[in-house]
Amino acid sequence: MKKVILKFARHRAVIAGVALSLFIAGLESLLLWLRGAQADDMHSLLGQAAIWTATQFSPAPSLTRAGSDRNELIHSLFFYSYTLFSLGFAVLLWVRTRHVHLLAADKPARAADTISLSLQLAIGLGVNSAFLYIVAAELAFLYPLRKSLLWLLIQMLLHAGIAIWSAAAVIDTDANMRIFLLYQGGELVLQIMVFAACHVSVLERRGRLQLAKANAELLATQSLLTETVRVSERMRIARDLHDIVGHHLTALNLHLNLALRQTEEARLESLNLSSELAGSLLAEVRDIVSNERREQDIDLRHALESLCAGIPQPKIQLSFTGALKLHTPAGAHTLFCCIQESISNTMRHSLATDMRIDLTSNESGKAIQVLIHDNGQGCQQLKEGNGLQGMRERIAELGGSLLATNHPEAGFMLKINIPNERTPA
Repeated sequence: MKKVILKFARHRAVIAGVALSLFIAGLESLLLWLRGAQADDMHSLLGQAAIWTATQFSPAPSLTRAGSDRNELIHSLFFYSYTLFSLGFAVLLWVRTRHVHLLAADKPARAADTISLSLQLAIGLGVNSAFLYIVAAELAFLYPLRKSLLWLLIQMLLHAGIAIWSAAAVIDTDANMRIFLLYQGGELVLQIMVFAACHVSVLERRGRLQLAKANAELLATQSLLTETVRVSERMRIARDLHDIVGHHLTALNLHLNLALRQTEEARLESLNLSSELAGSLLAEVRDIVSNERREQDIDLRHALESLCAGIPQPKIQLSFTGALKLHTPAGAHTLFCCIQESISNTMRHSLATDMRIDLTSNESGKAIQVLIHDNGQGCQQLKEGNGLQGMRERIAELGGSLLATNHPEAGFMLKINIPNERTPA
C-alpha cells in the first residue's frame, strides 16, 4: 500500500492531466449522446470526416427518402470517433509524461516523444480545442523554452487557420465573424496563459531543487573541510614536534655522549643519567609523532549523509559496508567530488526517481569501492562528458579505476575503486 501511495504522489501531476482530459472527453461525449445527431457541430475536421464517410456508405436524401439514416450514421461515426480519439489522447498523455519530472526540459527529446506530442496536437486540432490547453502545458514541462515557444506558435497558427476555415462556410455576416474572431482570440490568449503559468512553475521547481542541491553540497563540504582541517592541523603539530623538539633532543644526546667521554670520572654517573633521560624523551617524542600520524584518518560518512539528505529528487539510498576511513585528504576529496558529480549528473540527465550509492571497504582497509546506480532511462550510446572525464582523471591520479555502464531504459551505473594506502611517515 505504501508503494502505491508513493507512486501516486510521484505521478500526481501526470494523473491530474490524464484525469482532466478524460473528464473533458466524458463530458463532451455525454453532451453529444444527449443532444443527438442534429445538435452536433459538424464543422470541425472530425465532423467533416464523419460527413464524408457517411456519404460513401449511405444513400443521399431524395423525394422518397428523408435521409434520417444518413444523419444517424453521421452521428454514430462522430460520437464513437470522438470518444476513441479522446481516450487515445489520454493514453498518449500518460505514456508521454509518466517518466518525466520537471527538470526534463533540459534533456533533448527523443523521436518517439515528438511523434507522441504531434499526435496529441493533431487530436486537439481535429477533435476538441480544449485539448490544446493540455498540450500547451506539456510544452512548458517537457521542452526547453525556445523549442516550446516554437511549438506553441505552430500550434496557435494551425488552430487559428483551421478555425477560420471551418467558420467560413457557416458565418454569413460581419458581426458574427467579429464575434467568432474575438472568441478564437480568447482561446489563443488562454493557451499562452496556460503555457506561461506552467513555465513559471517549472522555473520555480527547478530553482528549489537547485537551491536544495547547493545547500546540501555546502553542508557536506563544510563537514569535509572541518575534518580535513583537523587532520592537517594534527599533521602540522606532528611535523613540528619531529623537526624542532626531536632535532634539539638529538643534539642534546650527542653533546652528552661527547661530554661523557671527556669529563672527569666523578661526573660519569650524572652524565649517564642525563643521557638516559634524553634518549627516553626522544623516544617518547617519536612515539607521539607516530601516534599522530596513525590517527589521521578522515571519516566521510557524515559528509556524504549530509549531501544525500539534502537532495529531494531523486531519492538517494546510501549504504556503508566496513569502516569508511580514508587515510589521505586527497583520497577523501576525490571520493567526495566523484559522488557529488554523479548525483549532479543523475539530477540533470537520467530522469531517475531512485538512486543508490554503496560504499565498501575491504577487510584490510586498503581499498574503497563505490557502486552508484539509478533507475533512470540511460542513453542509447555512452558519451563521456566533462564531468565523467574529470572523475576518471581524478581517480587515475590516485591509482584507482572507474567503470561506467549504461543500460538504455534501465539506468546508469558507475563502479569506482580507490586505493587507501597510508602516506609514509
